[in-house]
Amino acid sequence: MSKLDDKYKRLCNQYNLVSDEIILLKAKAADITTEIVEVKKQIEEENRYAQKLIVTEHALLRYLQRVLDLDMNAVVDSIANKELFELVKENGGSGTFHDKGYELRISDYKIVTIIKKAP
Repeated sequence: MSKLDDKYKRLCNQYNLVSDEIILLKAKAADITTEIVEVKKQIEEENRYAQKLIVTEHALLRYLQRVLDLDMNAVVDSIANKELFELVKENGGSGTFHDKGYELRISDYKIVTIIKKAP
């Protein structure tokens, strides 16, 4: 084997190692993002206790479904479409993705938050 072949193999191995590290770092960043979201939610929940009446997320969901007749399955289908799934799958199930004017933060195939992009 020539020196160039050896160098090529070494570079390919280095590239693969770096690629694996990037995947792990993306997953770690997604986990941290999830934790940030949870802590922010906890802070918001603590701040809500100053109010006399709290509307739970479950009650809000039921209101949207039963009072406003919002088809939640259609909403889910609109958010979690096949194209997005394929993109998430290609990126290991976690990361930040852009679709239809908003940003989705996904961790372990779970959409943890959606942020509308500024126009």
